[in-house]
Amino acid sequence: TQVVYLADHRRPGTPELYLAQDSSEPQRLGEDIPGFAEIREDFEITPDGGGIVFSGDLVTDGQFELYYYDFETRQRSNLSRLPAANFKVPQGGFRFALQGRAVVFIAPRENRSKNELHLAALDDLGSPPVKVSGQLAGDAQGDFKVTPDGSRLLFRADATRPGVIELFTSNLDAPGSAPTKLHDSLTTGEEVLEGFLLSPDGGEVAFLQQSRTGLDLLLAPLEPLDTVKVITPGADHEQLRIGADFAFSADSDWLVFRCNARDREAFDLYKAPAAGGDVELIASGDGAGEGVISFAISPDSYRVGYRLSYRSEDPEDALRDKRAIELFSVPLDRDGTPTQMNLGGGLFTDVSVSYTHLTLPTIQHWCS
Repeated sequence: TQVVYLADHRRPGTPELYLAQDSSEPQRLGEDIPGFAEIREDFEITPDGGGIVFSGDLVTDGQFELYYYDFETRQRSNLSRLPAANFKVPQGGFRFALQGRAVVFIAPRENRSKNELHLAALDDLGSPPVKVSGQLAGDAQGDFKVTPDGSRLLFRADATRPGVIELFTSNLDAPGSAPTKLHDSLTTGEEVLEGFLLSPDGGEVAFLQQSRTGLDLLLAPLEPLDTVKVITPGADHEQLRIGADFAFSADSDWLVFRCNARDREAFDLYKAPAAGGDVELIASGDGAGEGVISFAISPDSYRVGYRLSYRSEDPEDALRDKRAIELFSVPLDRDGTPTQMNLGGGLFTDVSVSYTHLTLPTIQHWCS
């Protein structure tokens, strides 16, 4: 068992990385570092367990770069090699790629007005990093993702038209090749928002796009690149909204999301088959208040649990705003009747947003 941790064992106030292995004495990773040094908490062991990637200010005060430490050779290598002082790789701004043989990281441009993505090879530490994207749309770490197999990069950028943020993909097997716009079949020119989501199998991407009437939720396969499905249900009102917590099931078969298409004031719960097909309403508030306010899909992709908020529609009801928040479950892979999961009910009930559901076989059997 290997455990890597950050501690100031050697010099108070200067945390360093240590490796604890089985019952042996913890080993400090790397040579001495200066007193001004700072190592961030975003370190990660490589997928093959051979080393660790971390960001920190180790050499030039105020300059945070990306490093790799090899457990076998006990050598530390600079992966980012930024060209000037005061540049900073953002905290948490890296992802493993190419089956763990490389790292994609955010690197500031020389004028520091925009960030770009670079690829650093862990199996060829002597090679300089290669740029694999244009300018990112913003500074958010959620602006880029790597597919589960590590072969493809997705990122938001305004590379086609200034100010119009779109979604692009790059082939990491051919670093330096020109990025491709993912949703080339769309001609609206509207902005792709932050928080796009990859399916667990890496075959689909879901993302939000601003439209004239509100938000649209779109589903696109990574191959072919020109096929995009707008899955937002039609609405009879303006200001259509999609919940920020849209999610793929673990088997990648379904995309589940909240939307206020039926009632401007309340969210309902919908599902869409990732392989194509009609969007289905699977839970609603029955004309009550806020409707579905959160959900979570079971690990076996069999059911979805959701919190439902009730509110009386009678404006004369003195307890109208004492909303009951209750917990329900409904099948995901077939039609079925919702089952109330909490024991309480009625006024003043409040099921917390933090809940764990449908993980035990006995519960799954009881709900089936």
